[in-house]
Parts: sequence; C-alpha cells; structure tokens
Amino acid sequence: MKSLFSRLTVYDLILILILFVTSLVFLITGINRSPGSTAKVIIDNMVIDHLDISADSGYTYDAFHGKITISIAGGQVRVSESDCPLKFCMKTGAAFRTGDVIVCLPAKFMVVIENGDNSPVHGVTG
Repeated sequence: MKSLFSRLTVYDLILILILFVTSLVFLITGINRSPGSTAKVIIDNMVIDHLDISADSGYTYDAFHGKITISIAGGQVRVSESDCPLKFCMKTGAAFRTGDVIVCLPAKFMVVIENGDNSPVHGVTG
C-alpha cells in the first residue's frame, strides 16, 4: 500500500503551498489590526449610536428580543446582558480591534469597532 505522500502530484503540492501562503497572509493581517477608538451600534441595519470606547461606561438598547446591555471597560466592548435565547453575543467576548464585530442575530443587533476617523480611504500604497 502506497503512502499518502507518494500519491501526491505536483499540482497537489502547488495547491497546498497556495493554501498555506494564503492562510499566513490572513493570519498576519488579522494580528496587525490597530485598536479601535469608537463602537458603532447597529439595530435592524440602522446606525443607532457611535460610542467612544476610551471611557468606561455601559449602555442598554431595546432590540427585537428584549434588551441588550453593552459595557465598555479598558478600551474593550462586550455584551454583558442580553435577552436573546442562545446568548452567543455574550459568549463572543470583548471586541477592541478595528473591524471586530459582535452580532446578535435574533435581536438584529450589531456592534462594529472602528478607528474613529470617518475617512473613506482605508489604505494607501506607494
């Protein structure tokens, strides 16, 4: 019986190499995200609030499945209480980097961490 490695073709090795490099790129770019400065609160695809995450505070919102309470502490945002049935939004943990998202699907509730500047430019290459 032949081993697994002896049955691989050149094309299989190229595909494995491409997948490996792609996963490394996504890992490196995900690690290097900067800490955010504001949190955008969205309920039913409508922006409800922009919050400064540098100051410790707590906010409660009425969503479709009752109330959702978010707490801001140490530059991190988390859902501390929720009336939704499965509470995945609470289990998500803290969000603090630009692009982090906390979602509660039953409540149609979302918190998106942003960098605070409203510039439409996301990057510049030279």
